[in-house]
Amino acid sequence: MSVFRKKWEFLFLCCLTYMCAYLCRVNLSSALGKMELALGASTAQLGLLGTAYFFSYACAQLVCGFFGDRVRPERLVLLGMTGIAAMNIGISLSGGYGQILPLWCLNGVFQSMLWGPMSRLLAGRFAPEERVRVSTWYSLSMPVGYILGWSAIAPLLSGAAWTYNFLVPGLIVAVPALLWAMIAASAARDPAFAPVSAAKPSMRVLVATIREDKLWRIAITCLCNGIVKESFTVWAPTLLTRLLGVGAGESALYLVLFPVCNAAFIALVGALANRVRMPLRHLMAALFGLIAVCACALIFLPCGAIATVALMAAISGFGYAANNLCMGVLPMGYAEKNITSSLVGIFDFSAYIGAGIAAFGLGLLISGSDVRPIAAVWLAAALIAALQGVLPMKKSRG
Repeated sequence: MSVFRKKWEFLFLCCLTYMCAYLCRVNLSSALGKMELALGASTAQLGLLGTAYFFSYACAQLVCGFFGDRVRPERLVLLGMTGIAAMNIGISLSGGYGQILPLWCLNGVFQSMLWGPMSRLLAGRFAPEERVRVSTWYSLSMPVGYILGWSAIAPLLSGAAWTYNFLVPGLIVAVPALLWAMIAASAARDPAFAPVSAAKPSMRVLVATIREDKLWRIAITCLCNGIVKESFTVWAPTLLTRLLGVGAGESALYLVLFPVCNAAFIALVGALANRVRMPLRHLMAALFGLIAVCACALIFLPCGAIATVALMAAISGFGYAANNLCMGVLPMGYAEKNITSSLVGIFDFSAYIGAGIAAFGLGLLISGSDVRPIAAVWLAAALIAALQGVLPMKKSRG
């Protein structure tokens, strides 16, 4: 008999897994300053690490999302967690930028094996009326991972060499990897891990659903959201220290505000989506409208350091709340067609194409001391995303 058969225990495992995996993503941002000094790399080169990761993650999402509906998803998760641990430990043992770049790209490939397959497993465990709440709890693993990475692990390793920023998270990830090894050993014989639908995954069904429900608009929305929210993943510490002139201690304090806002907004909007009779696309459009308002305030109003940080934290929070709807709630709604993981792969691919653009583009804009050019990018992305939610649609699950 398999472990984690009870559905709420299994949800906890999925949250723990993704939270630990996130420690092996945000570790780059906390190590960038030390890497710049130790490796002699420019901000553009370090920004290329983020771009390379995002593009490798994005491309792998298409493949892994597709296979997540066609192979045993728990085996894919096990492979992903094992690879994440190996790549981060490998980076800690590497000797230079030329070795770090391909290993960090492979880290992105292994990271792509998690969200879609676990979304498929969760959709099979929970009834449709429970999925908004499940997706909200699942999505909270991201900001919790940020909080642990930025406010716990990064400060503990602040005096250590940059290599420890990769070694320690890599060792932590090995723990849930062992739990997934236990699950993978017996899940095929356990009905608790059976898919929600006996229907065979079909590319024809996937393409027809995307066309009929105009889900390509959600992909555009995800691309724009990737430009907004993932810019904070890589560049938040640098944004605070260079643009706002805050010191390292203040920067660490301000950084906690971002994931806290992300978690609060995910929980608030998730509760709202459960209670308000509003199509998901309209709710997403409202969130991007609020991002646009915050970006306009950064561009046109004289904002001090505290106001600037608050507005940036709000932008990040609204982006993560929208991400919960795009990447969690909406794909789980298609579990009966057995295309949940495939849709996650497509939407995540779109989001991280945008993230890759943001990682490199902001690396160029950040060389100055003016936040307005960056806010203008957020404003443009938010307006395009909001437009996708208000355009008429023939049919939609949300």
